[in-house]
Amino acid sequence: MLDRSYTSGVRAPRDRIRVCGRRVRTFVALASVISGCGGRDPSSPTPDVVGTYALVSADGRPLPAPFGDSTVIAADVYVLDNAGNYTYEGRTQFVDGTRPQTLHSSGTWRLIQSGARIELTAVTARGIVYVTAMEVRDGGRELVRLGRDFTWVYRR
Repeated sequence: MLDRSYTSGVRAPRDRIRVCGRRVRTFVALASVISGCGGRDPSSPTPDVVGTYALVSADGRPLPAPFGDSTVIAADVYVLDNAGNYTYEGRTQFVDGTRPQTLHSSGTWRLIQSGARIELTAVTARGIVYVTAMEVRDGGRELVRLGRDFTWVYRR
């Protein structure tokens, strides 16, 4: 029996379409799986994250909480607006109660990974870019900052 799919090593046009169609279906299926790897159901609504978030726990401890050997976190607040901008204010002091310090930052924010995470970007006067990513939990009522050595939970 003659194999019609090959003629002198060249596929017949109909078989090219069939192979190409299989490749497209495989690519679409793979892309769908990869895009779903963010951990969220793509049909679920994007969380509303606009608002004020205050740090409620640092490594499971309520504030004021130790951070490192000599610092205590007194307060940490992010304010996210509808325009995609944020402001930050953090207050720390040394364990012995001396030298309180207030830190300020501002920049832009955006949801990433289908709303499973938020990315905050700030640019210093010297052009240094800082990017902070946090998990979005509880429909946007909670942001969780996971560092190498810490877990901070912020709530609206």
